[in-house]
Amino acid sequence: MSQDREAMLYGLGAVGLWSTVATAFKLALVQMTPLELVWLAALVSWLLIGVLMWRQGKLREALTTGWRGGWRTALWAGLMNPVGYYLVLFGAYARLPGQEAMALNYTWRWRWPFSRYRFWRSG
Repeated sequence: MSQDREAMLYGLGAVGLWSTVATAFKLALVQMTPLELVWLAALVSWLLIGVLMWRQGKLREALTTGWRGGWRTALWAGLMNPVGYYLVLFGAYARLPGQEAMALNYTWRWRWPFSRYRFWRSG
């Protein structure tokens, strides 16, 4: 398979999966609260990353050097993403129709850098 064809298939796959996000979130939020969904996603993420690092032989290194290095920064960044983004997003999916909340999902990433720029520029 040529690289162009492979890239096109990956791109179409990503668009196909991304287009189902609104439906998946709405269905999950029928059974769970936004906070429960964030915790479940975080747990699955930690487990998958842990297994991948274990298989690569890097888990021990990450656990030992991570605590000496920038664990506070990693903790802060790891909490900001679920709290600042996913709780608001899942709250929107719980309250709004899926197509309206999906628009928030698409535009959120552009709102954050611009609001930070305004904050630092005025201060």
